[in-house]
Amino acid sequence: MKIIFGLALDQSFYPIPTQSQTGIRYLGKNSLLFTIENYLGLSGQYDDDFLRVEQFRQLLSEHLLQNPDTFYAPSFWADQFATAEDLLNRRDELLVAGFDFTAQANLPTRLAQIVEIEELVQAKQGTQLSRGIADRIVAVLTKLEHRSVPVEEIQCVEPLDLLPIAYQRLLQKLVSRGVKLTEIQAPGDFPDTDLGKLQQLLSTQTNQQLDFQIKKDGSLLLVKGKRDTDLAAMLAGMFRKNPTYQPLLILSGPAQVLDNSLIKEGLPGLGVQTVSLSRPALQLLKLATSFLWNPLDPYKVLEFVSLSIQPLEKDLAYSIAQQIAQSPGLQSDAWNAQISRYFKSLEDKGVDSEEIRRIRRDFEFWFNRERYPSEAKVPKENAVELFTYLELWANQQLKDGIGESTPMLLLALQAGKIRQLLEELSETELAALDLERVVRTIYEPAPLQIFQKQRGALPIILQANALWGDAEKSIWWNFVQQDPSYFFAKWYQHEIEFLTNAGVRLESPQTQNQRQAWQNRQAILHTREQMILVIPEIIEGQEMMSHDLMGDMEASLSDLDAIIFDIDDQHRRQALTAYFTLPEAVDLLYHSRGVVQPFLQLKKDLPENFRPHETITSLESLFYYPHQWAFRYMLKLRQSPILSIVPESTLMGNLAHRLIELLLGQADLYQWSQQKVENWIAFTAEQLFQKEGAILLLYGKEPVKVAFTKKMQFAAWSLLVLLKNNQWEIEAIEKDIDGQFVQTPVKGRLDLLLKRGQERAIIDLKWRGWSWRRQLLKNLEDLQLVLYTHLLGASPAHTHSGYFILSRGQLLARDNHAFKEVTPVSPDTDMVETYQTILDKMQRTFAWRKEQIQAGQIEIRTAQTAPTLEDTYEDLMDFLEMKTTDAPFDDYKVLINLID
Repeated sequence: MKIIFGLALDQSFYPIPTQSQTGIRYLGKNSLLFTIENYLGLSGQYDDDFLRVEQFRQLLSEHLLQNPDTFYAPSFWADQFATAEDLLNRRDELLVAGFDFTAQANLPTRLAQIVEIEELVQAKQGTQLSRGIADRIVAVLTKLEHRSVPVEEIQCVEPLDLLPIAYQRLLQKLVSRGVKLTEIQAPGDFPDTDLGKLQQLLSTQTNQQLDFQIKKDGSLLLVKGKRDTDLAAMLAGMFRKNPTYQPLLILSGPAQVLDNSLIKEGLPGLGVQTVSLSRPALQLLKLATSFLWNPLDPYKVLEFVSLSIQPLEKDLAYSIAQQIAQSPGLQSDAWNAQISRYFKSLEDKGVDSEEIRRIRRDFEFWFNRERYPSEAKVPKENAVELFTYLELWANQQLKDGIGESTPMLLLALQAGKIRQLLEELSETELAALDLERVVRTIYEPAPLQIFQKQRGALPIILQANALWGDAEKSIWWNFVQQDPSYFFAKWYQHEIEFLTNAGVRLESPQTQNQRQAWQNRQAILHTREQMILVIPEIIEGQEMMSHDLMGDMEASLSDLDAIIFDIDDQHRRQALTAYFTLPEAVDLLYHSRGVVQPFLQLKKDLPENFRPHETITSLESLFYYPHQWAFRYMLKLRQSPILSIVPESTLMGNLAHRLIELLLGQADLYQWSQQKVENWIAFTAEQLFQKEGAILLLYGKEPVKVAFTKKMQFAAWSLLVLLKNNQWEIEAIEKDIDGQFVQTPVKGRLDLLLKRGQERAIIDLKWRGWSWRRQLLKNLEDLQLVLYTHLLGASPAHTHSGYFILSRGQLLARDNHAFKEVTPVSPDTDMVETYQTILDKMQRTFAWRKEQIQAGQIEIRTAQTAPTLEDTYEDLMDFLEMKTTDAPFDDYKVLINLID
């Protein structure tokens, strides 16, 4: 049997045999080793490298107990897995290089300690350290001392002296058993073309710097562009326009955009794989461990339940996402009500009881499990349980044919690997960082083949040295630097000298650099007629550096710019038509957002009673910014609640409201001392954070949490003092009110209603906004408070109102008739007259806006349109004073052309 051997031939290679060739096999480094093992009867199951790293880590731990001052001790205690992986690689490198691990008096310190570790390995061989590639190669070398293999000849793609040491020894041993070994010779006859000149420059036979003149004969073309997506679209169109052009594609780096472009042009897909860490299945592995710790990270929980692949019933996950986004915590009253409503809905729909039990088991597994403080350690079996669950769940999904098979297979495999690694750990408890390191050890980019290779697709290779023979025409996709441009020595010079004297030859960084440089040249050297180098500046949003070979080309090819075609430059792009028929380039024109129009005119009038009822918030939008009211309440365009956790300021307001609500509901509150109030706030706030504000329990949020608690202690006591000193009783908290406003039903919720004989006081609790709300009172724009009074049906002569700003612990009011300690905003105004003035303006403004809406006319009020609107309207004195600025927190700026 004859073997063609090359380091890159495990994947796609070229030329591909046109017909079956009996007795010839094309093997890479992995398939060659496997084939020789089969011939020698050494085939078997080998553990993954991640298990070997863990096994070696345990050996290092044992070695450190007896030798605490070893050279690797500081690194080991900083990162045990990384240190174990590095030392295992060093051990394997020495093993395949022929080092016998024999203790000697003159051994360098590091080598002596590695020998001690290997003695532990040998003492426990078969039970402690599984066999890896190095052990397999050594076993093959040992077996070949007494056995031959049915191989007559091996043709090597790479020069023998550039192969890794392990394969040099393996091939030499095969030669000693009668196998003929030859190198595939590099091309030496270079044509008198631009490509031929470059090949002469890159040929290993050329030892002097040459200076060539560009002929512009089309044999060598450099096609540049800003983005890989633009270059992919151009190339795909070029292939369609030139159907007889069938080059070899050298796909260096990401190539999914090229595959997609070919398919869009109706051409056969290449079937390339994409590699990414951003797969839902992989994200699931990272997020799963969040459920072991307390406090539960609401950001991670929200991401977990929002994934397209996750082990909860879809509607349940959506329901949880909504709840977490609005109230980040677990086991609050709202949480329990949401979960109860969901399971009640399943029963109402007649879902099978066994299916309901399964859904509930899944929910309780994740959300009702025991959790541990983030600074503590979790029992290892709890972590194993998580990944065993994910592995079994993914396998069951595969078995039932649910979802896409590739992501489920990926999840099952990687969850299984994490489970195996956890079971292999010697520790019985794991800290959060330990567990994260375990997951990160397995967590790796996942290859995914979106489209299968289609008949008639262009031939491809994924590495330049996979072109082991000649190709007539080639295109090098992504001709940019993607490999490391240098290597570092692992060993000290005195260690290398000792090993060399002992007959052990290690691979040097110089050899690694030479091998990489040789591999980079092969695709160009083996192309006979035409080579196109495609050079994007940006790939997948990341700016790229020039390929290593570009420096040689720029230095030796005069006027290289003459064969560079930039597709973003119309003149240079057009010059490429001398060689190919190109697709028509259409430059997209920039469309400006245009001018904000003052009105949006509907095609038909709206009915008079378009909405069953209004709210206090919706009325404010209708008064001042009708476009917001139209988009939100007519078209129902609202931001999805599962996109993000509520902003921190909103969360603070929600928590503050909830704390005051709970405090004011306490019996005998007026007898509490300041110390008792403060203690109650501190205790209740801590419980509330778990249920509704877990964000404040995360790492780094301690100062925010402490500041919030202190502010609430001051606010609670300040409010209580105001109530007691002014003889106010609490009539209602979070009171739902409704009534009529200009023959329109209106609903709202009043934060705090107080009573004192016939008097009433309406207090609106706000987290912040002291200056802004002070201006509202001063400018007679406290519409919310006036509307509360109107809906409550109380006499304005006996009804007071104000804003209590919780972050400052102070009350804002127009006068001090209700609370003597308050500094009034407008002490000389008449309360009844002011109330009636504001209410009359609100009613007239409401009627005016309703007439506009029913006529199909929606006002768009912004800073740009305000002057035009003022000119359009004749007299607005009887209405509320209109705004001259953009609406704050406007979600619809794009729709009204305010922003792009």
